[in-house]
Amino acid sequence: GRFVFSVPHPCFNAVSSQKTVEQMELDGQLDRKHSVKMSEYINSITGIGIEGPPRPHYYFDRPFSQTLNTFFDAGFLLDGIAEPVADQEDATSNPFSWANYTEVPSQLTPDCVWLTCDCYNRLKRAIAHI
Repeated sequence: GRFVFSVPHPCFNAVSSQKTVEQMELDGQLDRKHSVKMSEYINSITGIGIEGPPRPHYYFDRPFSQTLNTFFDAGFLLDGIAEPVADQEDATSNPFSWANYTEVPSQLTPDCVWLTCDCYNRLKRAIAHI
C-alpha cells in the first residue's frame, strides 16, 4: 500500500516560526525579501495561532524525524517527498501571506510505501550486511 500525506512544514510553518519581510535596494530598484526565522523545533509549545482566541493553546508541532519514524516503525519506507512553494503569480498584498514566500515551502508531503512483513525483514537483513 501507499500512504501520501501533507503536513505543515515542521521547519518553516510552526508556532515558533517568524515570517519576515525586508525591503532593500538592489540595482537601483526596491526589492522585497521574504524569509522565515525559526527559533524552536523539537518541543511542543503553546501559541495563539490567529488573533482573537480566548487563551493560548498547545500546538503539537513535531520534528520531521518523529513523524517519519512512526511510519518506519509500522513498516513503511519513504518513496518520495515534495515541498511545494507558491508561484510568483499568486503573490498578494498581505506581505505575510504564504503566497508571497516563493522560496520557502509551507507544506511537506511525504510519500510512504508499505512493505509486507516478509519483504521488510529481507530488506532489513540486506541493509545490515552493507
